[in-house]
Amino acid sequence: ALIFSQHLFSQYKVTSFDSQLKTAIDKLYGMLPDTISLDLNSVSELISFDVKRPRGEEDRLSNTYEKLLQVISKRTTVTIEYYTAYRDETTVRNVDPYHLRYHHGAWYLIGYCHNRDCVRVFAIDRIISCNDTGYTFDLPKDFSLEAFLQHSFGIEIGSEPVEVKVRFDSYQARFMREMLLHPSQEIEELDDEGIIIKMKIGGLGEVKRWVLSFGRHAEVLEPQSLRKEIREELEACQKQYEKL
Repeated sequence: ALIFSQHLFSQYKVTSFDSQLKTAIDKLYGMLPDTISLDLNSVSELISFDVKRPRGEEDRLSNTYEKLLQVISKRTTVTIEYYTAYRDETTVRNVDPYHLRYHHGAWYLIGYCHNRDCVRVFAIDRIISCNDTGYTFDLPKDFSLEAFLQHSFGIEIGSEPVEVKVRFDSYQARFMREMLLHPSQEIEELDDEGIIIKMKIGGLGEVKRWVLSFGRHAEVLEPQSLRKEIREELEACQKQYEKL
């Protein structure tokens, strides 16, 4: 557990928890009884962890993180300049910061966006500037992080959740049966030894990328809108490879 903690520590090197975590880990090592000998160099040759550093330029990420941590604790609104990658657009927004979340190699800010009049998720590495307005806000009593994320397939938040059905062939089904992908997940066994996985998901962008990663071994059955998107994506890929 200590070895894992030390590797996990690398995720937080851009945060204000850097020195505190290092001190805590050092103290835990110091508390080990004399009967336990732990040579980290030797152990690291036997055990390794694929812990990626947070996405983004380190200095800017660290500076933004520090500012957000302060305003979250003070409950003050921030003005951010934010780059939206899929639209290739930069906008200025006023946001009430609720929570910071680390997910799959990136830090995210969850907060109420005054411009959109709803709670949104912002990738911290895409925040160009962040300034405290000094205006305080009250965290809504009915806000629950667990409820907010319950229908997400990762970090993406969509509108109303829809039922997603994905069929996996007999080959891929061997692996998929072992996975817990979502709290709403249900598995239907098929006569050909394939399976259908059913989930209630809001925000289908991550689901689309996930399904495409399985190639011919996965097929979206529902919703039809997602099935259409994936078909169009595959047709575009086919055109690219026809150039060979």
